[in-house]
Amino acid sequence: MKKIFLIVAVAGILTGSVFTACNNPERKVENAAENVVEAEKDLNEAQAKFNEEWEQFKLEYQNQIQLNESDIATYREMEKADPLYKKKYRDRIDELESRNLTLRERMNQYDKERRQEKWEEFKEEFKHDMNELGTAFKDFAKDNK
Repeated sequence: MKKIFLIVAVAGILTGSVFTACNNPERKVENAAENVVEAEKDLNEAQAKFNEEWEQFKLEYQNQIQLNESDIATYREMEKADPLYKKKYRDRIDELESRNLTLRERMNQYDKERRQEKWEEFKEEFKHDMNELGTAFKDFAKDNK
């Protein structure tokens, strides 16, 4: 009697575990659909955050590039007024102008591509290059005093 009870109990446990372990296909599809919806939501949030960060970055550095262009225009006016100034600083002004233009073109190119996976790399390199250009402008101004 104990053997029969033990066999029935073990069989019942095995049968119950088999039925509870198996998900029906409808439930699997439902779980997959939920995962897709969550992934799309996460992707949209990440894209919105990236777009917001890019727009702030772009605005900040476009303003800096415009200020650089204004400084270059001022240097060009000084170049016209003083022949000695022209001889001494023309190449340096041209270099500053070229570097500033290159940064503007890089920003415009990235704006067309907007590859989020390259964002951090682009941001760090661009900030570094802008800082170097800013230092070059400061050094140029120091030499003129």
